[in-house]
Amino acid sequence: MVDPDGKYPIYFHVRSFAPFNWFGPGYLFKGDNRGFSTSSTATSRISQVTSYETTTMASSTVPYGSKSRTKYGAKAYSDAEIEYDQSYGTRIYTHLQGDDDATIPFVDWNYGNPTHDIDVWTDIHVGVTENKDGSSILSLTGDIAGDGFPSTEAFVKDAKGNAIFMGVGAAKAGAVKGPTITLAGDKKEKQFDINMRIAVDKNGVFQGVYSTDAKGNEIIMSPSAWNKQFEQKDATGGN
Repeated sequence: MVDPDGKYPIYFHVRSFAPFNWFGPGYLFKGDNRGFSTSSTATSRISQVTSYETTTMASSTVPYGSKSRTKYGAKAYSDAEIEYDQSYGTRIYTHLQGDDDATIPFVDWNYGNPTHDIDVWTDIHVGVTENKDGSSILSLTGDIAGDGFPSTEAFVKDAKGNAIFMGVGAAKAGAVKGPTITLAGDKKEKQFDINMRIAVDKNGVFQGVYSTDAKGNEIIMSPSAWNKQFEQKDATGGN
């Protein structure tokens, strides 16, 4: 396959996950028990993947739910949906919504769920600047907003599966207060900003992220070095 204009497909991943082992009143709900990660096997409460073609600027977003369970035997599949999608051209703008169904044993609350919904708003602007040698600079700006609970992470992947963090937001409340109070309503509070430039080779493969060293010189950090900054952050917000 040949891409004569040097452009390429990319994939935006946004995930909302409970960093706690157990959470909720009485610590009854099973969490994801993890920190920030770009791993494809990392679990989450709800997530979405947006496929974006830098040549045509066409995009498509798919939501994903998860299995939920509690200490007292309730098991269910928590649904997720893209309730709002106004993505067009260079902008990705979506509202991801989902719940945690494992409330009553053997009952999957598809409708009338008594728990609060998780809300995640994604707003990303995409820019591509081509270089003479066929490489390019991928510019990403915007933000991720929501209820402030649970934790949120966002990263972008190239067609080869190389992932680069766009940002992370730790849970703004503890394991008990978060799901009972913080999740109520759709607050649309900003979780983190996105403002970055990624070096991409002529084959559409990510080479690293533009940054500055201690002396203020511009450098390109490798994907692993860049991601390590986020993986070391506390996903629980210190709670």
